[in-house]
Amino acid sequence: MTATIRSGIEPTTEDAMTQPDQEAPIRSGPVVDVLLADGDVATVRMLQPDDRDALLDLHRRTDPDNLRLRFFTASPATARRYAEGLLDRADQVIVLVVVRHDILIGVAAAELVGPDTAEVAFLVDPAAHGLGIGTLLLEHLAAAARNRGIERFVAEMLAENGPMIKVFADAGFGYRRTLERGVISLELDTVASVRAVAAADAREARAEARSLAPLLRPAPSQSSVSAGTALASAAPC
Repeated sequence: MTATIRSGIEPTTEDAMTQPDQEAPIRSGPVVDVLLADGDVATVRMLQPDDRDALLDLHRRTDPDNLRLRFFTASPATARRYAEGLLDRADQVIVLVVVRHDILIGVAAAELVGPDTAEVAFLVDPAAHGLGIGTLLLEHLAAAARNRGIERFVAEMLAENGPMIKVFADAGFGYRRTLERGVISLELDTVASVRAVAAADAREARAEARSLAPLLRPAPSQSSVSAGTALASAAPC
């Protein structure tokens, strides 16, 4: 297992010395172990050809409400076509996935729409909402984009998509948004600002605390539970 890395949000010395390379194979990239909000460990990595079934399954098990928030339609066929398109275009699009216990539970894509601009989109398994997966994907996607000379992300989302809006707002990157007819158009810088680094630090600290909780507060042994039950039974009512 690789060491836990905060999120790629703070450039390393090697990153700083490396020139952006838009010609590098997009399927290649680091495999990084990360802590989810509940303290569990997951992996962030690039989408690979053998992820096909897992990616299609993620879109298949997403409920209609979340499909509508993601695709502006609840059509499973639309979701399937999009997933298959990601697989077909994986050499031209930056696609990251989150895998926990061998199950693909999140995906994020950045597709070039200009020399230094990419349109981004995210989908997280409804059963894994609240674990910070969207934030982790955004942080790692921004790092991967910076390495390829992408300076900004753009996205469109329904104004009612509160969780995704919160991900963008809380990540700490500079961003601007406009609202028209219930749709938010968002533009976000990929630069790792001081606020973005601080937000990543705080998120990781919370996740680490939860991961250590079972060690710091071990469950009572069976003998302790039995003794406590016996004492309680013997006590007067």
